[in-house]
Amino acid sequence: MKSTRWLAAFLVSFGAVSSVSYAQNNLRDTVRGVTGEKKAEERNNRNQAEGRDVAMRELERTYGKEAKINITGEHDVNGVHIYTAEITRGGNSAPATVTSGGHLIEAGSPGGGQSMPPMVREMTQGLFHVSPNDVDMIDTHYYFVRVATSGHEYVMTFDAAGRVQQIRSTLQVDALDPRNEAEAAGNERGAIERLVRERFGGSNVRDVRRSSRYPGYFDAYFNTADGAGMTTIDGKNEVIFYHMPAQVNSFPEPVQRSINELLKGDQIKNAGTGSERFFRVAQNVGGDQITVLVHANGDIEKVSEHQGGASTASHRTPGR
Repeated sequence: MKSTRWLAAFLVSFGAVSSVSYAQNNLRDTVRGVTGEKKAEERNNRNQAEGRDVAMRELERTYGKEAKINITGEHDVNGVHIYTAEITRGGNSAPATVTSGGHLIEAGSPGGGQSMPPMVREMTQGLFHVSPNDVDMIDTHYYFVRVATSGHEYVMTFDAAGRVQQIRSTLQVDALDPRNEAEAAGNERGAIERLVRERFGGSNVRDVRRSSRYPGYFDAYFNTADGAGMTTIDGKNEVIFYHMPAQVNSFPEPVQRSINELLKGDQIKNAGTGSERFFRVAQNVGGDQITVLVHANGDIEKVSEHQGGASTASHRTPGR
């Protein structure tokens, strides 16, 4: 009987100890969970703060310390944190978009919309019959690969968030043959060569032609240590297009990830970075807003209509 009472007391004691131990473990796990969540939140806040600083430094590098930079929004796209900003300089403002990694997607030029090329002005006047409500001059930045697959070749372009911007046949890309353009005169060629060498790091200019697509501009073809490049530039050092050779492993990680997922081993023949200038023209029509993305030669790249702030239609015409 005595041993039975001892056993019962032991079991009660063991149960009490186990209950306390179980409760302590639960409390410890809860504390760990809360602490882990707090640390994750702190880490996320720290990463966002660092990303914002990186984005601001890139905007300051692009626009200069004298520009007023105001980050107006932020959002995630394709797993990439993106900041939108308003840049003010000399009383004019323009939009800009940059990733938390410090890679530009779009860079507007404050006051640039006031100096529309004649063909852009003619297009907007002919389309709307009035001066547009708003015009932004935008330099878009992208990464490209030329890929061979299934007996065909294509050029794919991506923005810094890894989003596909265009897929075009190389027949379209190669249609602009410099041999079909007039050679630049001696003085003109010398001036353009100097500008290209200054802007593109001492590159070796091998040919300068009068641009057939952009009157008043020149197409300059040059070589760098990484390969062949090309730019469309005028005598005032205004660049409306360029592409430079680059290695895929130098691209932002989101771009590399998209390339690996999409191409899956297809042969990449060459790759690089580029930029092209557009004019984003907005006009109110019948209570709706029409936004037109226009090349510097007046060719329409894209038209979108907005009703109550929502995009309801989109159209893309063949571009360069």
